[in-house]
Amino acid sequence: MCGIFGMINHEIAVEQFTARLDLLKHRGPDGFGVWVSEDKAVKIGHRRLAIIDTSVYANQPMLYNDRYVLSYNGEVYNYIELREQLKKEGISFSTNSDSEVLLKLIAHKGPKALTEINGMWAFALYDKVEKTLLLSRDRLGEKPLYFVEEGVKLSFASEMKSLYNGLNYFEYDKDIINKNIENPDSGVIPETIIKGIKKIPAGHYGIFKDGVFTLYRFFDPSTLLLQEKKYNSIENAVEEFNELFQSSCALRMRSDMPLGSSLSGGIDSGLVVSTIAGQLKKANPDYKAVVCNFPGSILDESENAMQIAKNAKVDVLNVLVDGKMEPDQILKSVYQFEEIAGTSPIPFFQTYQSFRNNGIFVSLDGHGGDELFGGYVADVSKKIEDDFPNMFKMQ
Repeated sequence: MCGIFGMINHEIAVEQFTARLDLLKHRGPDGFGVWVSEDKAVKIGHRRLAIIDTSVYANQPMLYNDRYVLSYNGEVYNYIELREQLKKEGISFSTNSDSEVLLKLIAHKGPKALTEINGMWAFALYDKVEKTLLLSRDRLGEKPLYFVEEGVKLSFASEMKSLYNGLNYFEYDKDIINKNIENPDSGVIPETIIKGIKKIPAGHYGIFKDGVFTLYRFFDPSTLLLQEKKYNSIENAVEEFNELFQSSCALRMRSDMPLGSSLSGGIDSGLVVSTIAGQLKKANPDYKAVVCNFPGSILDESENAMQIAKNAKVDVLNVLVDGKMEPDQILKSVYQFEEIAGTSPIPFFQTYQSFRNNGIFVSLDGHGGDELFGGYVADVSKKIEDDFPNMFKMQ
């Protein structure tokens, strides 16, 4: 992941701006950059985690035609295919990065091109000629993007901590906190647990021009429910799903850095690891599965995870999750995580720190897969409720 940060119409010294950008250093330890407009009104920064084209030529903020400026966090999985399409239209490239593809795609086609992207992202693209800022977040909100709007002033960042100093006062929003506790997956609402800080909702983009910020929705998953029935049988649906899932894993293996996966004993991560190992391991022979151990806890799924890894013939890196943390460590984890989640973020931090410590820079995981494959009891209960009283039609 990378970190992006920017401010428009704020009177702030470059040194102060850089200090707030550096609050995101943990997101991008491999490099940083700051771009400042000639009139000093616009400042855009980037902290880089180098994954695709790790050369300095792919650093950000990235400029194009001395007009467009990009700061971007995420990955465009189909960047090779998009690059080939753009080349056919006469557009040339100087790097092998997905960042340059995204920059030139949006510069030439505008926000309507967002539907062509297969990936996860949060980015800011500034047009020096039109003096317009485009902010966008991916379809499901995998990458975070927060903003503060105050009159003709706007600031944005990958994490809220870079925006705290721009608030007139700091206050928690208790109503939003209670809503998040009741529903930790409320990613479509713009409000956050800090008053004055909002987030670009999943599947949206925003345009800031002439001191006015307007949000637009480009993806709504509920429209998928309106599709006509596509399959004649469950067998046909399963066959196409297998093809889609394998191609999805293949696209996500595109990396110039070592890859791994966090493996529990569940359906989601087990399917990811097994698919990668069975079909794609030759593309990245150093691929490893990371298994968390919670000794003596009902949360410990390491035995099942180790069996999956054995069946898939994947090398395993074991991580012992320490439940006895000092209060300062707990507070630091809360400060880093910023949002309310259904489970504690502390095991995640320990897991991914182990990734980094062992030279694994990219993680391909099953986050969201439990919801897709019905990996929780609550999913089954909901399905029974939907199909009651004829539960035999459940598929």
